[in-house]
Amino acid sequence: MIRSVCWIAALLLVSGCAVVADSVEVQDQIDRSIEEALATTTTLDPSGAVGQDLPEFPGSMDEIALGNTAWALVLAASEGRFTPELETALLAAGNAGYSPRLTDCDNGELDALGLPTDRRYHTVSIYFSTETAVRAAEDAFSARGIGSTVARVEIACID
Repeated sequence: MIRSVCWIAALLLVSGCAVVADSVEVQDQIDRSIEEALATTTTLDPSGAVGQDLPEFPGSMDEIALGNTAWALVLAASEGRFTPELETALLAAGNAGYSPRLTDCDNGELDALGLPTDRRYHTVSIYFSTETAVRAAEDAFSARGIGSTVARVEIACID
């Protein structure tokens, strides 16, 4: 158990999802969010569960460039940047072998999610070159009990 928690924490650091706060109070909030997400997250086995034939995860988009369009698989959205929902989505994507993006600026995600576009939301997304690939990823996550939304997006910022 300790090994998997350390692996998940290391994954957050390696994938660039770790955040350094400006104050101790904010860092404590981030740490609590990560602890809550770890406590409520089941480790996702990308190869599938024992005795079940689960769909495999397809490869994601290799390069993301400002202004390009892509197919996004949105795993979570939140008005707050450091929420258990976003942390859980980051962990699930990382456990599936992806390097997800935590962003608040891609055009098209909020429309696909049915959220108001006049408010600021942060999303955890994985990007794909084709609709076939994003739908395969959607099916793979769904088979493991993880919901998602497919969106056609324009990359509006590079974090």
